[in-house]
Amino acid sequence: FIFLVVSILGIASYLVINRQIFPELNINLNISRGEAQQRSEQWLQQAGVDTSKYIKSVQFSNDDSTITFLDKHLSSDEAGKLLNDQIPAWTYTTRFFIPEQEEEYNVNYDNLGRLSDWYHLIPETQTGTTVSATAAQTIAEEFIRTRTQVTLADYELIETDEHQLPNRKDQTFTYERQGFSLADATQRLVVTVSA
Repeated sequence: FIFLVVSILGIASYLVINRQIFPELNINLNISRGEAQQRSEQWLQQAGVDTSKYIKSVQFSNDDSTITFLDKHLSSDEAGKLLNDQIPAWTYTTRFFIPEQEEEYNVNYDNLGRLSDWYHLIPETQTGTTVSATAAQTIAEEFIRTRTQVTLADYELIETDEHQLPNRKDQTFTYERQGFSLADATQRLVVTVSA
């Protein structure tokens, strides 16, 4: 009988304390795996991609470094609120690929149902056109304004970089969110334009 009482008290304590100690257990999942795949397909189709020819796979993952950082610098309640509000650390990645082909697409939706990032992987030897840094920045910022839920006015351009490949030049623009700082950490937005 004593073992039963101790076991019940142990389980009850675990259930009460566990969510206070580990804020990541309080995750809000506002999107399902199927919804993430459907939104990813729609998003690519709106960009003119024929998704019917690709194999699709969906993976749910988390960003351990973000969770660990927040756990280290904030209380469990504060970390849990940020993880479910501003800094989601969980994503559904939908991969669109053809076996043995280097080109593929990856579209990521966070646990709140927002597009968190995407990329179009193309061969490094693929030929592209040459555009000026100004034109590439215009392309990047137009993309942010029209294809994401990010308010560009909240960010400041802090770095530009060019990467010369054999047949094209990729240009990367890094923006930092203004007014956001957490224990010397910042929130950044990175856009690469492959011309």
